[in-house]
Amino acid sequence: MAALRELRRAFGTLVSHPAVLVLAVALAVLRPPPALRYLYGPIYLVLAGLTFFVTPVVLVALLTRADDALRDREPSSLVAAVKDRYAGLLVGNLGFVGLQFGVNLAVGLFAALILVVLLVVGVGLGGLADGGAATATTTGTDSALPTALAGVTLVGYLLVLLFGLVGFGVNLLVDFALVFYKPAIVVADRDVGDAFRESYHLVRENLGTAGGFYVLRLAVGLLFGGIALALAVVVFSVGELGSLLETSRGGLVVLLAVVAVAYLSRSLTYAITLPYTVNVYQFLRYRDEQA
Repeated sequence: MAALRELRRAFGTLVSHPAVLVLAVALAVLRPPPALRYLYGPIYLVLAGLTFFVTPVVLVALLTRADDALRDREPSSLVAAVKDRYAGLLVGNLGFVGLQFGVNLAVGLFAALILVVLLVVGVGLGGLADGGAATATTTGTDSALPTALAGVTLVGYLLVLLFGLVGFGVNLLVDFALVFYKPAIVVADRDVGDAFRESYHLVRENLGTAGGFYVLRLAVGLLFGGIALALAVVVFSVGELGSLLETSRGGLVVLLAVVAVAYLSRSLTYAITLPYTVNVYQFLRYRDEQA
């Protein structure tokens, strides 16, 4: 399987070119931790906005060095690569974020429209239910309309869940279709529009290989992320380890250890998945040119 073979090559790149790991660590440190998004949303947004314009520098260097390793050639000048590719990658990232925002906005507006319709229907049924209750008082019968109103509320909750899943699925498809735009800009020197089109073309024409690559790439991220999460859960839940948190020094040591492992797992994820993306991109590009 081509996707699995290129993953093995990505591991080989990490072992034989430690500079890739160093750049991956720098990229992991620059990007704010995802957990911060849920704990301190405004702080996460500020940090993400500040680092958004810096991370392309490291990303260009990392993808360039990974391509050098893949082609077994002398290391390229990273300064020259950053000067040539930084602006293109930054614009590409802005375009990708804008596309995701547009997708989320469209799904959100449609969901809001449906929920407004349901709200209007619910209010109408509530008014009818009030009339039905008055009738039931005089006739001695119970009205079924309150049950219908509860049904409308349940449908509303289910639709919120459904649209959330739809939004997640559409974002996943967009990410899958454009997964190769970064190496297309950095490695092949494509402009943003051509990079997006080439990524979509390679994915569409090689669904099996591209799909296998995408699943394996997600699996690597989940593996290392799961290790960091499991360690955090163990530290904060096991009695003797958790008791360290009762002292200021012990709590600081434990917290720093958890953060260090989280960043290490993130660094390893970048060090494997980014060269892996370059490997698969070059493989699919070569196969496409030979077809």
